[in-house]
Amino acid sequence: MNARLTLMIITILFALNIVVIGLGNAANDTKIWLTATGDLRGEIKPCGCSPDGDMGGLLRRATYLDKVRATQASVLYVDLGNNFPEPSEQGHLKTEVIQQAFKKLQPQVILLGPNELRYGIATLDQALPYLVTNVSVDWSIQKTHQTSLSDQRIVIWGYLSPTQIYQNKNEAPVVLPVGEELLLQWKEQLQTESADYTILLFRGNEEELARFEKAEIFDLILTGSNNDDELNQVLEMKTSTNVFPAIPTKGQGALEGVLEKGSQTTQLEVEWLLDRYEDHPSLKQSFKDYDEAVKALFFSNLDRMEKHQQDSPYAGNETCKTCHIQQHQIWSDSRHSHAFDTLKKEDKHFDLECLQCHVVGLNQQGFLSPELTSNLMNVQCENCHGPSKTHASNPAQVKPANLAPQEACASCHKGSHSPLFQYSNYWPKIRH
Repeated sequence: MNARLTLMIITILFALNIVVIGLGNAANDTKIWLTATGDLRGEIKPCGCSPDGDMGGLLRRATYLDKVRATQASVLYVDLGNNFPEPSEQGHLKTEVIQQAFKKLQPQVILLGPNELRYGIATLDQALPYLVTNVSVDWSIQKTHQTSLSDQRIVIWGYLSPTQIYQNKNEAPVVLPVGEELLLQWKEQLQTESADYTILLFRGNEEELARFEKAEIFDLILTGSNNDDELNQVLEMKTSTNVFPAIPTKGQGALEGVLEKGSQTTQLEVEWLLDRYEDHPSLKQSFKDYDEAVKALFFSNLDRMEKHQQDSPYAGNETCKTCHIQQHQIWSDSRHSHAFDTLKKEDKHFDLECLQCHVVGLNQQGFLSPELTSNLMNVQCENCHGPSKTHASNPAQVKPANLAPQEACASCHKGSHSPLFQYSNYWPKIRH
């Protein structure tokens, strides 16, 4: 065998050896993919008001999770709660569709948030893995969660700050604050659980976070968002010595990254739920049912609201037109004049949360329905200038109710509904 042939054989064997070694490493891969969401605050689906704010929603989240689970061998999906909206009649309908969706999303754990507690423990679906550790009572939900992925034993705990919920000062606290006694108790319990990885789902303030950081009992702390402004996302919570990842608010994205055995640092990035994620078909029926329930709620309120119609303080645009012909023409040429039609295109013209910015005087003795109060459809003069029936009947003596319309603009043109709004840019479009 000549030297050249020998060299070729050695080279091939060396290459094969590298391949075998590489495959061996892949077979023993202990990486776990972490995905964290939360803080829907009732934003179950993008409203469609503006393409610039078109992010998030449960339907897209389901599609995103399908993609993650199809591409990652081991997935740990946790949710930091605070998903329910502010309590209202329509809010109760949202809690139902949110919990139905979570049964399909299948998180390993959901941290109990302050918005959930506003509805009461009885509202929580017992089939869902709600969790909070620092409680002194039995709420029939788990206090800790244990799971095994890629031969790693992971323990998840949850902290909800008592500063974020109401507690009767005359009774013993139900949700316990972080202090030396609590930290010592948690540290001793964690030592007995022999976990490969410990995670704290945290919802509180920076001072509380610093106490957990100093205790050094968790490998990873994920923080819920204290920010309510989806246009200015705050994706971290800081102490004097460290920075901790925070999930995007209003459910507009997910934190994701890799947990590795023996690693004390985890780099997480945000995956924004843009329109490249289609609405998941498995949730479409739930959302259709929700829309029908919202319609039913709308009509159920009509009888009650109709009693106020005769005493309505609103005149309607046609009345304003009799004196303000030029201003009415400017309005007619603006998008305000067909604001109601934009809701109809999205089949949201029965949604009370949407209607309030597309009609005149909703829930204030104004708009009832297209059939009963067609004169108060769309965004009209009185949206900005205030109720003007008394002004119309005696214009010389009675001025419009609101002489600072700029404030009215900001009441609707905000957040993801109108992310590019600037009064100085928008006002010239309707100047009159």
